[in-house]
Amino acid sequence: MLYASVPVCCVNPGMFAGVTYLDHAGATLYSEWQLSRTMQDLSENVYGNPHSGSESSHRTTELVELVRSRYATEVKALV
Repeated sequence: MLYASVPVCCVNPGMFAGVTYLDHAGATLYSEWQLSRTMQDLSENVYGNPHSGSESSHRTTELVELVRSRYATEVKALV
């Protein structure tokens, strides 16, 4: 079994029993922390199409704008 330098703390061994995963250029394996946070978020929020007018759509639009803003701030800090 080979996990291509994935930290043991980030991989649930049962997820990839007998699997060799080497494609870290395209997509890395997700950690237990990411799964936990995503499940918590999805169980507490409903997200909609940001191009619609519903309440869930407005929430999605707010999050998209927040991420864009944070990303822009990080990129500017690197330049």
